[in-house]
Amino acid sequence: MPPTVAAWPAGMGGELKDIPAYDYGKSIMRFMTANSSVISSERTQIWQDAMWASIPELAPDFANWNFDYSGSPLPSDVKIRLRVAKPYRRALSGVSPAGSNLWIQNDTVFAAQNGNNPMYKFDTYDLKVTTNSNAAAVSALDLINVVPNPYYAYSGYEKNQLDNRVKFTNLPEKCVIQIYTVSGTMIRKFTKDSPQTFLDWDLKNQAGIPIASGLYIVHVQVDGVGEKILKWFGVLRPIDLDAY
Repeated sequence: MPPTVAAWPAGMGGELKDIPAYDYGKSIMRFMTANSSVISSERTQIWQDAMWASIPELAPDFANWNFDYSGSPLPSDVKIRLRVAKPYRRALSGVSPAGSNLWIQNDTVFAAQNGNNPMYKFDTYDLKVTTNSNAAAVSALDLINVVPNPYYAYSGYEKNQLDNRVKFTNLPEKCVIQIYTVSGTMIRKFTKDSPQTFLDWDLKNQAGIPIASGLYIVHVQVDGVGEKILKWFGVLRPIDLDAY
């Protein structure tokens, strides 16, 4: 869970502190259960920054299990269902000598497996995390997006009637985002250098003035990797100080 700055309840220091990233949730538990003046907005901030994760562990009986892929599979209650395009049928059409494990087809003898019923084999050996892979980084450019798109006067990221907000998502740690009008005028530039995978845009230009409704071009440049170009359409709502 990323650190969250929040005021601790009375009796817990009183000053601003960072909630530790990996303390098994102890700090959050103390914060949420303290008898003090913790306001609801602070509680909401805690949960917004929380990330639920799990680290799989082996039961003590299998702590020394052999994972060389040559032994028997690890006992599990997980069920995997496979959907296949081809109909279920015997792999070979021929005859099997009575009482044997052989299959004869066109005078060729095969060793029968699974009675020649459908049988599939796969592994997850190559499904692993890679680092410093330029090919993976280039492929990841396709994941970059701006949401919501189109924007019709509202997004779920906004907190009040004066807040306009969209997000650039699936961003790398370092990149440069430039936003242009369709005539080619750059209205906003962001230089991102943080581990967060998203960035907020308040729908204002470089001078802090709300943009006009219309179509915009977003250019994302990642040094040493490549670029991604997005089209974004937004309809801005008039300022409403009475209702939302």
